[in-house]
Amino acid sequence: MKRALRLVKLCLAVVLAVGLVMSARHLLGTWRAARDHADAERIAGLVPPEPVSAPSSKPEEVQGQEGSAPLTEEEEPLSPEEALAVLDLPALQAVNSEVVGWIRIPDTQLSYPLLQGGDNQYYLTHTWKKTYSPAGAIFQDCRNGPGFDGSHTILYGHRMNDDTMFGTLKYYRKAEFWQAHPSIYLALEDGVRRYDIFAAYEASVWGIVYEMDLSGREGELIQTGLDNSVFNAGIVPEAEDKILTLSTCTRGKQEVRWVVQARLAEVYERT
Repeated sequence: MKRALRLVKLCLAVVLAVGLVMSARHLLGTWRAARDHADAERIAGLVPPEPVSAPSSKPEEVQGQEGSAPLTEEEEPLSPEEALAVLDLPALQAVNSEVVGWIRIPDTQLSYPLLQGGDNQYYLTHTWKKTYSPAGAIFQDCRNGPGFDGSHTILYGHRMNDDTMFGTLKYYRKAEFWQAHPSIYLALEDGVRRYDIFAAYEASVWGIVYEMDLSGREGELIQTGLDNSVFNAGIVPEAEDKILTLSTCTRGKQEVRWVVQARLAEVYERT
């Protein structure tokens, strides 16, 4: 009996130790992801300026006091395409040659370097700087050709609980979120692209969404999105439009993914 009790205690101790090690590894990976993301924003030149302190409400400190600085009008915020136009893509590529651009949905946490590796596995567990992290990176399907010139491009990212990576995408289950965030921006070598979202839905991993060679079935891909979308965006892409699909996991469904789809609407020049 005592021997069995000691064995149970030993097993519990091992389970606890393994759990602690896994938790520590996860926390370390999360810290690395945050660190590498901060580095990416700094290297790319996208770090926002330091916030300006609010002026004092005391009349004598606002104006009319000799020696006080004149008031200036608040600067107009940059548009998403203007903010990304200054992206230093070569600087990011100097760190990792597999960086192909930057993805951003304005006014959300989704703002990351965009990678394309030799397979669709590596960046599931590595950041853009190739350090291990369970958060991974945002990456383009390895089967897509370079330049985003194909009819359909797929991007992948984890659905993180803290809304980082593609965790933001779950909010597109509500039309109100789509109305507030209707576009996806990609900063690429040829310019900044705006894609307007037309669908969000659950898609089978065996369905047309994940087929690369559509061979004239582009219209079927578009219609699949329109038929299954949880909201009606009022956008009906043409078969010749370039379609972008953002893909992330869904809880408890192994063969289903949550996808947000958009069509290319405009390309802006980069500075």
